[in-house]
Amino acid sequence: MVKLISRLSRVSRSTWLVLGTYLFLSLFAAWGTWIHGPTTYLPSGMGGDGGQFIWFLKWIPYAIVHGLNPNQSMYLNMPHGVTLASLTSMPLLGLLMSPITLTFGAALSYNILAALAFFGSATSAYFVAKRWVEWKPARYFAGLIFGFSPYVVGQNTGHIFLTTGVAFPILLLCFDELCNRQEWSKKKLAAILAIAVVFEIGVSIELLADAVVVIGITAIGIALVKRKEALAKWPYIRSVLPWLALYAGPFVLGYCLLYLQGAGLGAAREPLTVANLSADLATFILPGANQLFHWGIHASGDNYVNFTVSSGNHPDFVENGAYVGLPLLLLLGISIKLLWNKKFVRYMVSALGVSVIIALGAYLRIGGHKTPLILPFFFMSRHKAVFFNSMIAIRYMDFAFLIIGLLVAAGLDEMRKRYRLRSKQFGLAAAAVILTVLTLLPPWPLNGSKIALPAWFNSRNLSHVPVRSTLLTFPMAHDGTGWPMMWQALSDFKFNIPGAEAGGQAINSAPLLLDLNACQALVPGANVAFQPTYAADRADMKSWHVRTIVAPDSPLSTQQIGCAVSLFTRITGKPPIKQDHAFVWLNLPY
Repeated sequence: MVKLISRLSRVSRSTWLVLGTYLFLSLFAAWGTWIHGPTTYLPSGMGGDGGQFIWFLKWIPYAIVHGLNPNQSMYLNMPHGVTLASLTSMPLLGLLMSPITLTFGAALSYNILAALAFFGSATSAYFVAKRWVEWKPARYFAGLIFGFSPYVVGQNTGHIFLTTGVAFPILLLCFDELCNRQEWSKKKLAAILAIAVVFEIGVSIELLADAVVVIGITAIGIALVKRKEALAKWPYIRSVLPWLALYAGPFVLGYCLLYLQGAGLGAAREPLTVANLSADLATFILPGANQLFHWGIHASGDNYVNFTVSSGNHPDFVENGAYVGLPLLLLLGISIKLLWNKKFVRYMVSALGVSVIIALGAYLRIGGHKTPLILPFFFMSRHKAVFFNSMIAIRYMDFAFLIIGLLVAAGLDEMRKRYRLRSKQFGLAAAAVILTVLTLLPPWPLNGSKIALPAWFNSRNLSHVPVRSTLLTFPMAHDGTGWPMMWQALSDFKFNIPGAEAGGQAINSAPLLLDLNACQALVPGANVAFQPTYAADRADMKSWHVRTIVAPDSPLSTQQIGCAVSLFTRITGKPPIKQDHAFVWLNLPY
């Protein structure tokens, strides 16, 4: 403790100022949530995937306290259960936040993690940038670019496992040390690299796999171009690998074995569904919903990043993390030109190229028009390897922003050395920095919204539900609808539910789920052919051992609820009772 206090006392005031501003911005992002109550409010409310992350954060401590397997759960996807290692379960974050979750609830843990995702990513980039950048203001700018990039701003509204990027600057640092400088001891490098890898395994196996792809392709490309240099570097690399295997091998192997236990691996997304969740050339310069200012540009970049379902293409501003803006692109170009003679810059430019090309997806798209040019992601997305079948191309922009931030910081540092601070050249660079900040400003603070736990889920009503029996909800938990998972978690897992956001493990083709999805699709303007399969639906109810059905009268529309109530009444042969703003069927014989 004395040594820790002594080290903290040696931290300069400017560094404390940097960390303080990062922390303020991280909290300001969801200021409405913190003001209204971080134990009951979320930045994105209940939309999209938010519910499942509350479930994941609650499950880890619940499983540990009750002596259950944190990697397996029979509370979801009845009667099959799920293996969590192949999902977006963030087990390490859930474990670290367990004391807070058990004491104050999963919502507070979620809000803390959302803020720490910004802060940790920016701080990591700031300190790692010191390897190449002397000037603190330039390093501060690198932290801003990576920690608060459009990618992070968008994903942080619902995917905190994709924004906790503290490990990636460290991985890039280790890559530079391994393949370029080679000055550290082998054990030191292997230990730091192992910690970063194991940390990211516990946060997001998807992004770790993406990072391996970027680093692997870059390393192979450099080795092919610089064969003699690669051969000279190889002895050091070869001597590090055994230590890395010793330190990280047991964790990596153990997690892979857990991962492979799942009946369906990864998200198993349909290629057509995510085909346009990739960067369009226009998205690099057209602002979207994640930018405060649109600069008079009426065509939003969000129009070109969309997911495809039966009802058509739907713009996805959460996934649109490709906006860079002209000022930052200008700074990047100048920085690369000034520093091209430096080896680390050429390495980083190579990695940036790999990241951006993959982020462009399977086909080059320009302004929403798909060209015939096939890109590498076309082959990657069709590969059956377990780590490739869950890829979304545009998420590679996370690594692109890290490299852009470091390159621009190095460029600003070089300009400071070449030109006086009051020179015309440096003045133009400062103006570009200011414009960059303005163009990237997000529309903060977010107001947040209160967690929507239907009134029916209270202790009085739940006391009439047999313990660990199956409770069927409308809507069911499935891809994109995590509400029932959250209702279950906030009810302290008193019941099981069929369905789950569980990728290929989930019962995505069950007749009853498909019929309920048809009810859920009854929105204004939709043309849904609804032909229930009652016999098959009853068979599903029996196989899931459903004892209770609950259809809250919100958040879905009257038409959607009416469709489900009619379906359940026909299947069960009896009408519901109305309790606490919900249609309920109790003591079913299934």
